[in-house]
Amino acid sequence: MTSIVTGGKGNEIYGIEPDETRAELAKSRGINVFCGTLSEQFFNNQEPFDVVIFSDVLEHVADPAELLRLAAKGLKPGGLVLISVPNVAHWSMRLHLLRGRFDYTEVGIRDATHLRWFTLNTIQGLLRKEGFEVLDCKPTVGAWMSEYRHQKPWKWMSGPARFRVVSALTCAAPTLFGCQFVLKARSGVSSE
Repeated sequence: MTSIVTGGKGNEIYGIEPDETRAELAKSRGINVFCGTLSEQFFNNQEPFDVVIFSDVLEHVADPAELLRLAAKGLKPGGLVLISVPNVAHWSMRLHLLRGRFDYTEVGIRDATHLRWFTLNTIQGLLRKEGFEVLDCKPTVGAWMSEYRHQKPWKWMSGPARFRVVSALTCAAPTLFGCQFVLKARSGVSSE
């Protein structure tokens, strides 16, 4: 679901969800949801937004650049996008590829519904190319991933110990151990 936020402490939040069942569930929880996809028509019916959030969205669309250009049109000057994308260069992906495997899963980095994959460099490059200035980027730890629960030496650790170790590794080598990248970028910057 794409989320759009507008103005200060009295924020209004709009969700955009293409799946009708999930849209209805969000509405039942008090979220203002538009059932459909992000479009110029949606933005034409709204005031410009302060923030557009793509939480695990860009990897699911055929043309992420087009979606970013569309979001920029719906933002106030200097508006922000907050984005999270899985890290295809995670150590577990590298290990699978070294073994000649790329098996899809129901969730996670190899989610069967992903159409695009990103490294830290490719998501930052895409944002810059589309006229966004990357203001901040943080990796997520991902100690919940099945690789940590089922493979040695991770499976021998308690949950809290595993989290501490994976957190330290993620801080030391974010492009290798970061499960996802969460980025904040400002629109209205001239492209490369």
